[in-house]
Amino acid sequence: MEKKPNKFFFILNRTEEILLVTLISITVVLLFSQVIMRYVFNNSLPWTEELSRYLFIWESWLGISIGAKQAKHIKIVILTDRLKGMLRPIVLTVADLFTLFVLVVLIGYGFVLTQKIMAMSTNSSVLHIPMWLIYASLPAGCALMTFRIVTDIANRLLGRGERPEGGD
Repeated sequence: MEKKPNKFFFILNRTEEILLVTLISITVVLLFSQVIMRYVFNNSLPWTEELSRYLFIWESWLGISIGAKQAKHIKIVILTDRLKGMLRPIVLTVADLFTLFVLVVLIGYGFVLTQKIMAMSTNSSVLHIPMWLIYASLPAGCALMTFRIVTDIANRLLGRGERPEGGD
């Protein structure tokens, strides 16, 4: 019998995917229009480069959660692929705990950095976007990935496998 995907995870997965595809699509359109403006009309739009850069930062940090969901992050699998029985989930859990430690540190420092930037009321040079919105991508992306890894550890410990939430 096939398991029905958890509604919360389904909504989270779809929201992340739609948001990331939207951001990438906007970036492609912006960069394409910049190329056309520069080489066809000999003029450039100064705001497209800045907005594309900031969208790319958000795309990168949101993408780490999707990478965790799909188990696509770079790993050294030469050892774990050869492990059998109970040793494999133990080694995977230890690796996940180390990753969680790094993510929690990044969330903490990212949150502090975002607060400092917010207190300085710094804006971007061309679009005047509050810079804290850009810096907030770090703790947001790491928090989403933390949630994915905690879910994987819990599922592994409860014997449900790696991705019972309906993810890839």
